[in-house]
Amino acid sequence: MESFRHRIILAIFVVSSVWMSASVGFLRAQEPEYDILIRGGRVVDGTGNPWFNGDVGIKGDRIVAVGKISGSAKQVIDAEGLVVAPGFIDIHAHSELELLQDGNAESKVRQGITLDVLGEVSGLAPRDGLGDED
Repeated sequence: MESFRHRIILAIFVVSSVWMSASVGFLRAQEPEYDILIRGGRVVDGTGNPWFNGDVGIKGDRIVAVGKISGSAKQVIDAEGLVVAPGFIDIHAHSELELLQDGNAESKVRQGITLDVLGEVSGLAPRDGLGDED
């Protein structure tokens, strides 16, 4: 009788351990696939192709998925009716003084500009002794 009781207790322990392991695996499976998911925007991907309705998945500091995404995320941004695009390049900017005054370039970033090309005509940087007429 004692041996039977030990077998029952052992069986309950094994079943409980397996169930708990499966539960932990299930909880890990619930970890969001993306940090940020931008859903339902008009995606302009920078390739020259026409825009399309889609989603953008971001993990860390990288875009990891573009298209119709079914995964989950820590943060979801509803972009319905909005354009989702990569950063724009301002190839003829005169932003030197503004960047010195506001190092965050908020006026540029709020317009989607992520790169300024500076100094193409004149600028605040030294020019190795060259005058404006050179």
